[in-house]
Amino acid sequence: MSTKSGTTIVGLVFKDGVVLGSDTRAISSGKNDSEKIHCIAPNIYCCGAGSEADTTAATDMVSSQLQLQQSDPRSGSTDLRVISALAHLKSHVYQQGQGHASSVALVLGGVDITGPHLHSIHPQYGLAENLPFASMGTGSLGAMGMLESRYRQGLTRDEGVRLACDAICAGNMGSGSNVDICVITTKGNKEFLRFLSLYLM
Repeated sequence: MSTKSGTTIVGLVFKDGVVLGSDTRAISSGKNDSEKIHCIAPNIYCCGAGSEADTTAATDMVSSQLQLQQSDPRSGSTDLRVISALAHLKSHVYQQGQGHASSVALVLGGVDITGPHLHSIHPQYGLAENLPFASMGTGSLGAMGMLESRYRQGLTRDEGVRLACDAICAGNMGSGSNVDICVITTKGNKEFLRFLSLYLM
C-alpha cells in the first residue's frame, strides 16, 4: 500500500455543513503547494491521502459518473447525493486494489437534500465509515486524538475550521505544511481557505 505521503486529511460535520481539510505537502516534489481537496460536484468534495495521481483519477471518474447520472432522464432526479458518490468511490477503490489494499485513502464530504454527510474510505477493500469526524493518512493518529478530545455536536463554522486546522497540525507534528480548508454549507455555499503554517504553529 502506497500511502506514505506524509499526508493528513480530516473532515468533520458542523452545525451548518461539513468542513474538509488537508495539509499541502508533496513529498515527491518537496514542495508545499499540493492541492489534496478534489471537487466531485458543486456540493461534494473529497480529500485524498496516498497517490495523488490515483486520487485525481478516482475523483474525476466519479465526478463524470455523477454528471452522467444527473443528465439521464431515467434516473428520475437531478439531485446529486453524497451516498451516490460514496458508492462509486468504494467500488473504484476496491477494483483498483483487486481486493487488496489500494493506494489511496479518502475522506468524502458534502451536503445534499438529506443534510450534511461525511465518510472515510479505507484503502483496505474500500471499506467505508460514516462518522461525525474522520482522519486518514500517515498523520491520522495525531489528528484523531485532537478530534476526539475537542469535537462536539453543534460546532459553529469558525469552531469547525479551527478544529480541522489544529487536527492537521497535530497530525503533521509541526512539519511546516500549510493547511487547505473547504467549507460546504447546508445553504449551498462553499468556501476555500488556505492557512499559512506561519500562523498555525
